[in-house]
Amino acid sequence: TTLVPVMSSQASCRLLPLLLSCLRFCTEALDEVCDASGTCRLHQDARYLFAGFDYRNGLSDQRHLWFLTVLKLAKELNRTLVLPKFWVPDTDGDHYEEAHFEPFESLYDPSAFQSYNAWISYDEFRQHSKAKLKSVYMTSRTAKKHLGHDCKDGDKIKDLPGGKLSFFDEDWQVSKVRCFDKYSGNSWQRWRQSAAQILAINTRNNQELPNYFVQNSPLQECKGHWPFQIHFNPTLFQAATDFILSNFGMDGYLAVHWRHGTSMHVQAEELAGQVSQFLASHNFKPKTIFLATNCQDREDIQRFKSAVNLPVMQFQDHSFPAWQRALIDQIICSEAPHWI
Repeated sequence: TTLVPVMSSQASCRLLPLLLSCLRFCTEALDEVCDASGTCRLHQDARYLFAGFDYRNGLSDQRHLWFLTVLKLAKELNRTLVLPKFWVPDTDGDHYEEAHFEPFESLYDPSAFQSYNAWISYDEFRQHSKAKLKSVYMTSRTAKKHLGHDCKDGDKIKDLPGGKLSFFDEDWQVSKVRCFDKYSGNSWQRWRQSAAQILAINTRNNQELPNYFVQNSPLQECKGHWPFQIHFNPTLFQAATDFILSNFGMDGYLAVHWRHGTSMHVQAEELAGQVSQFLASHNFKPKTIFLATNCQDREDIQRFKSAVNLPVMQFQDHSFPAWQRALIDQIICSEAPHWI
């Protein structure tokens, strides 16, 4: 059996895009953007889409959807996408105040979509641009939150504190902020017609971006919404693959994601009951359950293990930091025949 490093689950159509073929970005001495034929142009001739969002608003699903929306937007605007940094927790559980930013490449593999659209790393882009932006587009909601300004579509804000804005916890010199309304259509036309080398956008989440659209659909229809794939970082995928092969071999296992201590929290015994009901209804008889959870209460985990009456395993290789273990959990779950 060959495992494919795709961030996917049969439970979520939104995270199952398919791959197309088109451009690649190469970082040679002259920093060129190249197409599949090998024809290159200097980066000074390229046009960039530089997007940021409120990084504390969702760590998985919302972050994935935001990036997929931005990548599709870059394609439609014919712009090289600046890969964002992602905010990741430093500790297990839900202690998100202890976190830092990691480059996109530390979490995912951009080569998976290099044929869909050209891209450049955040660090390279910051160096090329000297951390200066002529303008940044914001929705009125985002401008109100970060700058304290009430604005409407087309308004300009020039009195920025210190003439700076923060992207991924780093200061950027910004001349002005331009407010936009995703529903008006005016900004979409401005962006399509813009000759600016850098189009910079800062939004609360993917839902504030023009052309955002997601609906639950049959798996075979997913490619109509997201025509490309997102792959995990190869090192993380290899760790997940090694864990699966060494612990489960060719035997099927049940993956269980237990969201503990939040609004979606269920008690250990209730979760065990859901597992038993699922196994009976699907006539599925796994030898092992793989548990992915933010739960730090050992007694609760033991109660769940006792109630399901099956061996329960977790990925607990602490040579990987907490945020990497969380991603490896996702990969192991997505490769399971069934995932609750």
